[in-house]
Amino acid sequence: MFFQRHLQIPPGEYIRRLKLEESKKLIREGRDNFTQIAKRLQYSTVHHFSRQFKEYYGITPTQYAKSIHFTEGRQGRPQD
Repeated sequence: MFFQRHLQIPPGEYIRRLKLEESKKLIREGRDNFTQIAKRLQYSTVHHFSRQFKEYYGITPTQYAKSIHFTEGRQGRPQD
């Protein structure tokens, strides 16, 4: 009830969004590979993580990581 009434989304969607936001942070930090990130965030497989990331953000985790590296090289800091 709380989620539907106050956030307008089901609890599962809320958790998915939190995990995906955390995954962006972990990708920006650059310490873990995608398999480690998927495992840390309790995705069943790295493929499931990648599909959910692309579905939500419209780009793959690899494309996101490359865009960060490109931006860092141009401006000295990651963009979000």
